[in-house]
Amino acid sequence: MKKIRLWVLLISFIISLVIIPTKTSNIIISTPEFLKNINIKDIEISTESGGGYIMNIDTPYSWVEISKTGMHLEISNSNDDYEEISFIGGWNFTFYGTEYDKIFVSTNGWMSFTNLGDTSYKIYKIPETNLENYDCVALLCTDLDPSARGYIYYQFLGTAPNRYLVIEYYNMVQFYSEEFIGDFEVIFYETGNIKFQYKNVNNVGFLYHIIGLDHGDLTNYNFYDLPLPLSSKTIEFTFDEMVEVSFSLNFSVNYEYSWVIVNLNNAKMETIFGTDWEQSYGLLSNPMRYHKTKINISSIDKNSTHWEINFTMWDWVHILEDHSSISNGNDSIIYRLDPREYPNDHYLPNIFPLFLPIPTYKYLKFARLSSHYSWIYLDSDDNFTHLNYDDYKIITGDRLGIQGCAIYNLDGFLRKLHFKIHNYTSSENIIIFEMEIFSSNFLTDYTLGVELNNEYSWVLSDINDTLMETFFGAKWEQNFGFSSDPIEFSKTKIKITSIIENSTYWNIKYSIWDWIGIENNFSSTSNREDSLLYRVNPFNYNHIHNLVNIFPLFVPSPSEFYLRFAYLNTSFYNNILFNPFDNSTMIDINLNIGNLYLYGTATYNAKGILKYIEFNINPYYDPISEMATIFKMVNFFDGPKPPYVGINVSDVYEYGVFFCPNNDPPSNFYYEDSFDLKRIKIEIKFIDGGDPVLKRVTVFTKIYKMITDGEWTETFSFSPYIMPLYSNLLYIYENYTSDIIQYSFFSFIVRNNINWTNYILTLKDAIDSEQSYGINFTSLNNGYKISYLIEGNISEMSYTYTPYGVLDVFSWSYRGKEFFTYRLNDFDYVIPGCEDPFVILPGIIGIIITSSLLVVLTILYWQFKRKVR
Repeated sequence: MKKIRLWVLLISFIISLVIIPTKTSNIIISTPEFLKNINIKDIEISTESGGGYIMNIDTPYSWVEISKTGMHLEISNSNDDYEEISFIGGWNFTFYGTEYDKIFVSTNGWMSFTNLGDTSYKIYKIPETNLENYDCVALLCTDLDPSARGYIYYQFLGTAPNRYLVIEYYNMVQFYSEEFIGDFEVIFYETGNIKFQYKNVNNVGFLYHIIGLDHGDLTNYNFYDLPLPLSSKTIEFTFDEMVEVSFSLNFSVNYEYSWVIVNLNNAKMETIFGTDWEQSYGLLSNPMRYHKTKINISSIDKNSTHWEINFTMWDWVHILEDHSSISNGNDSIIYRLDPREYPNDHYLPNIFPLFLPIPTYKYLKFARLSSHYSWIYLDSDDNFTHLNYDDYKIITGDRLGIQGCAIYNLDGFLRKLHFKIHNYTSSENIIIFEMEIFSSNFLTDYTLGVELNNEYSWVLSDINDTLMETFFGAKWEQNFGFSSDPIEFSKTKIKITSIIENSTYWNIKYSIWDWIGIENNFSSTSNREDSLLYRVNPFNYNHIHNLVNIFPLFVPSPSEFYLRFAYLNTSFYNNILFNPFDNSTMIDINLNIGNLYLYGTATYNAKGILKYIEFNINPYYDPISEMATIFKMVNFFDGPKPPYVGINVSDVYEYGVFFCPNNDPPSNFYYEDSFDLKRIKIEIKFIDGGDPVLKRVTVFTKIYKMITDGEWTETFSFSPYIMPLYSNLLYIYENYTSDIIQYSFFSFIVRNNINWTNYILTLKDAIDSEQSYGINFTSLNNGYKISYLIEGNISEMSYTYTPYGVLDVFSWSYRGKEFFTYRLNDFDYVIPGCEDPFVILPGIIGIIITSSLLVVLTILYWQFKRKVR
């Protein structure tokens, strides 16, 4: 026994001597732990039901196989087609209260009780009013192709009064890719019940699938949404009762509403809609920017077919003035009680009426509007109804695209309205009319967020002086109120020295400290003085203008309203947005010079202080280079680095990037741009002292990618879909909330020694609030794992971090096999399944040689012992 153990040890030792020299550090011995046990848990199910049927998603599974006994439908040999099945044996099927003697089956996993003829090949949404949705059954509606593979069978089974019809989709594949989907069936029972069964539905690729029932009236329907795959799953529908579609008016006599014009180009409106264009809108004549009008419902007359709503109107007055006690005119609007009684292709009483019956979305969908009304949309977040209007006109040789959009509130009243035009000849794209419901927001008292002796500092992370001069001139710094000649990662400071306020203006003076190096302290003496002049009330600007400085260092607050109402040049300042999460306001500009297109944005905090400014060159207009940032500046705070930040200025983090095509999912997950990378490098360039209000630290980085050995190129993104597009600016928060991480699965840096359990719960809350179904989060010891469904198969991402909050390993797997990864300071890793056979081969040869050598040595040893004896 001892001899055997000795020989085992000897063999092991000799094999190790032979193999170790030929083995590189790339040889993988075991699969990473997080890839071993893939588990889907707590998948969130989305169900939505109106009237008609009760949907039970927990019915026991009991598959009825008819592929060997059923009738073969001829549409199994076709694509995007329908075939009729007549009910036999003296029973018909009652669906949504109507009895039918036949059903029309589609190749694309759905069926209708109406002969559709030449129509769309699939259902796109439940509920909807399209012809395809009228009394439809969506078993698994997607783009199938039985002509490539698979069959559709049907068979009548059972005896009265328990007869039933089974329709089975057998071995189905999706169109184009011909990827296998699986087997699924629907059963129509004589009792009126309907059962969907899914034996093994694997995936539908990138195609969206629809499951449910629809009566086509937006009221009686069932919708079931679950990310695939489905296995041994049953859904049963039992008829309850029909819910009647009804419409009403959500206002009564003496209701008053006011609207205000916030943007108006009267000349353009007259050119497009005529000199009396106001009549097309049901408005009083001669509206003016920042003027308001009012209506009062004076009577509502109702007969068997119509409502007639009569109202008085008050003339346009300045936003700050009250209307007189005497109205200026009367008007009326007539609506049918049932919008389905309107003739086809009709217009609303005005292009966009001031009010509509409710529920407004349903009313408009059934009203058979003209095709000029291109889109009717219900916003699920606030139940506001959006109605779009599109038209084209040739005016003095110019082809104009005209688009209007109206938003109606829950009362059916017009909340917002705008018209814009696009001139295809000159590329002009402007808003020519905006109106919205008047509210107290328009009478806000505006204030200055800055106070005497306040100091504010900014740091510059990107600068391309040549391109900034191209767009803004040789002295472009003056157009922004900056000091001259900024350089990368320099910083500047201002101090408010004087605030003069009267009934009309604010005059704010401040000192400016010149740009200095990032590690230097500002001197005690400023370099120059500057000032800003603002009207106290933005409505008192009497002509179109640009701001004093293109993006001033501070503006009055609330900034969103002030900027919206300050009569800004909308052809230059083309977008103003409010972010409710941190009460910030963003304003955008666009500029074209030759083939260069510049997009600029500035963000102001709740006090109106500029917290972020950035300019980028768009690659679609600059074929020479990728998108490039030519200027970026961020508000920062002086002071020591907080303890929740584990990184330091000048730290460098380098990652090996590895991709295994052998394990690659069919779609590549859109990651092709990263597959060519060899390494990623991140340099920490700046860390501030921490925002005392938001409890966060600003971090600037430089990110580089290596495609060819030894050659680094600066890049924007760390990797697609993971880091923000302009990811060299990061924020590290002391405490994370769902608002903070709402749009980010992953950050290169998080806080030092983070509590991962709490972080994951917060992240999950953020994702759930976005209704991202099928995504699960699991805390790891030093990071987290995301599990989710793509193409019907499990996909997992895992992120682990160092104790000081820097990404250590990012790994992505598909069907349990890792195919893409970043690894900190690891440049020799090999993904399991992608080992180089020319590296492994010497080891195998070594084993064979060693084994042969051992056999020879063993034979020589025993021969030697015999001779000794």
